[in-house]
Amino acid sequence: EDALIESEERFRQIFEQNYDAQFIFEYGARQIIDANAASSALFGFTREELTDSEISVFTGAGGLLKFVDIAKDVSVGGSFGIERMEIVKKDGEKRFVSIKGQRIKLMQSDVIYCTVRDISEVIRMEEDSRVMQTKLIHANKMTSLGTLASGVAHEINNPNNYILFNASILTGVWKDTARILEAYYKENGEFSAGGLPYTEMIRSVPELLSGITDGARRVKGIIDNLKDFSKPDVSDAAGSVDVNAAVTASVSMLRHEIIKYT
Repeated sequence: EDALIESEERFRQIFEQNYDAQFIFEYGARQIIDANAASSALFGFTREELTDSEISVFTGAGGLLKFVDIAKDVSVGGSFGIERMEIVKKDGEKRFVSIKGQRIKLMQSDVIYCTVRDISEVIRMEEDSRVMQTKLIHANKMTSLGTLASGVAHEINNPNNYILFNASILTGVWKDTARILEAYYKENGEFSAGGLPYTEMIRSVPELLSGITDGARRVKGIIDNLKDFSKPDVSDAAGSVDVNAAVTASVSMLRHEIIKYT
């Protein structure tokens, strides 16, 4: 009897002084038999409030069903674990815990002895790590996109410069040639050039040349914006921003989408 009393006292000391929340409830039942001081600190209930309640007081109905469903199939000496479960403290604060349970014999009865550990901070740190990782992936994508934009801008810029230069020359050639064609028309009447009647050509060619020049200039504007986008950002939060220039550059780059959807 003395040995049994000593053993029970030893168990009680371990139970009470454990830093993790621990509680005991009868196997097959939901009523809490006992809870240590750490349980009161974690859940916010006094020991009397806990031992007068079912475990649903902090697991909620959904958590209770999950808990009972897992614990019911544990044999004597067997154990189970719940990696993550949401609990609700007395003040309404929600926390995440991990639970390790074992079915043991206590006072000739089968009981479930559980250890509960608060893992809320671990989960928060994991979530912060995931957010940071997502930001780093996004930053790497933007860096790659900047490198790609710089390469594309360079490849497009060279032929576009040829178009701009040649369009300027062709515009000058047309102005000089138009006078000769006009004199020929007055002397010989309507004629065809490039599959177009002269009277239509004299009106269309300036518009075509102007369209080539305007299009090439728009391409040049987009290229310049891409180059600016790919440059490392050396400005700081205290710098001034030309909002009109930013909007104009955005409109230039998104012109196709704007026309398509508005």
